[in-house]
Amino acid sequence: MLATLHPGAPSADEVAALLVGVRQLDDAIDTLTQVRIELGRLVADSHWRSDAVDMLRASLIERAADVSERCAAVEGHRDVCLRGVA
Repeated sequence: MLATLHPGAPSADEVAALLVGVRQLDDAIDTLTQVRIELGRLVADSHWRSDAVDMLRASLIERAADVSERCAAVEGHRDVCLRGVA
């Protein structure tokens, strides 16, 4: 496939580096998804009742939203990289 690319196309090394980056982004997405799941479990835990725990819970809710935004950004970047390979 790489032999049929036009002269302005990325080199095989560049494509390989891009694919490594995409794999790393996939790993990051998996990790962020696991963190999001764990944060969701903590937020949903009905045993949390003290004021200090309520403050921690509110912080976790905020962080869960931040993780979701970052995960979406990483997924978007991965998709851009994949389009660059195609």
